[in-house]
Amino acid sequence: MKSVLIGTALAVLAVAMPASAQEQLIRVGYLSQVHDGPVIALKDELAGQYKFEYVKFLRYADAEIALTNGDIDISSLGYVSAVTAAARGGEPGYQFFVGQSRGAINLVCRQDANVQDWSDLTSQTVGVLTGGPAEIFFNDAVTGHGIKLDEIERVTFPVPGPPLLQALQDGTISCMAVYEPFAASAVADGYGIYPPLDLADNSFLGVNGGVAANAKFLSENPEFITAATKAIVHAADSFPQDKAPWLAAVTELLGIPQQTAEISTEHLSLDWRLYRQRIDTLAQAVVNLGVIPAAPAPEVIDRFFTYDFLTAATGEPSEKLGLND
Repeated sequence: MKSVLIGTALAVLAVAMPASAQEQLIRVGYLSQVHDGPVIALKDELAGQYKFEYVKFLRYADAEIALTNGDIDISSLGYVSAVTAAARGGEPGYQFFVGQSRGAINLVCRQDANVQDWSDLTSQTVGVLTGGPAEIFFNDAVTGHGIKLDEIERVTFPVPGPPLLQALQDGTISCMAVYEPFAASAVADGYGIYPPLDLADNSFLGVNGGVAANAKFLSENPEFITAATKAIVHAADSFPQDKAPWLAAVTELLGIPQQTAEISTEHLSLDWRLYRQRIDTLAQAVVNLGVIPAAPAPEVIDRFFTYDFLTAATGEPSEKLGLND
């Protein structure tokens, strides 16, 4: 899959730390996603230990290029990136060291659409973000529930944002498959609802993305990677019970309304495990979309994942951290 990085990023935020903080600067990639809460919260979880610079990207593909090139040190990244990179071949430029989310790609419909079952989608016009995780989630969930894709009228959109939301609001489309917080934005603004259909109910358990590190940075900074893993595990476990720090982190950096962020948190799962077998299943879904001609061999995908830091952070063997799931 070819991608072009325009500049290096859309925005950069340098987070000031106390004078006692170490001088090492960690450059962190993120996207405008509520499920990036754990990696965004590193600046709070590790305050006083490291300095952080946050770099915003529109697409995983752009973050992947920057991470591979060493323009950033760690980043939120979709597992689809590992699949497509493995298909291209060559030495991995990064490794996932901790998970971050499942789900977080949802179906939202107009209030007058009356979608209660998967079969109801055959009478709707659905807007879908094309060529990436949103389309993969949608296709796999729909076909997994017995609906043929050619039974649904679809309108494709290259990126999320105002055109997609406006199309739902004015009735050009009746539903959309999109990641959070764009789904929640339509609900918060009063013209969308979540139907009782879960796009994460798919063949690959809805695994979405984790946090990856540049390969050279990872090998040279095991102390930081271990600390970051512990912090992300803690955040993913604690945020669903105590949402205040989660909401504070994402509303500040993403610039989204509190209500939108709150709605989003109810429609995604934070999960720090690395579900290795499910990513092989995800690879087949990527093939089915036509992005790659064949699924990479499992041992090739393996090279993009390490369980060393999760094992150190949790004290658990890799078999309990998603290796066989």
